[in-house]
Amino acid sequence: MIDFENQIVDIIAKELYEEYGENGISVTSEPVSTVQKIFPAVSIVQADNSILLKTRATDCIENHASVMFEIDIYSNIAQGKKQQAKKIAALINDVLTERNFTRTFCQPLDNLADSKIYRIKMRYKAVIGKNGVIYTT
Repeated sequence: MIDFENQIVDIIAKELYEEYGENGISVTSEPVSTVQKIFPAVSIVQADNSILLKTRATDCIENHASVMFEIDIYSNIAQGKKQQAKKIAALINDVLTERNFTRTFCQPLDNLADSKIYRIKMRYKAVIGKNGVIYTT
């Protein structure tokens, strides 16, 4: 199985830590818990990884994977939480689109667990070769 999830998460986390510091933002590859302690918070989850059938070899060797990442951004500051979340979303968008990912969804969502937290959900798709090269969809 072609799996570059950790590398993609690390690339995004590195950029976010450079902007906010390692203690200034929480970045995880797991869904964010309702008891989250550090905000802003970003959850980066590979939600799909499937074989790109048209490039599979006749001996069933996988050459490319079609991947989709779901990213959730949370902010809880008293003033400007929407602006903070949008700034984080723009940074993540730059990081991923520079690497041939295509944004397929970006929308603010109600955070049912705590209405004081502003939330944006984003989805990105790409095709990744077994050599790690990322192609746009």
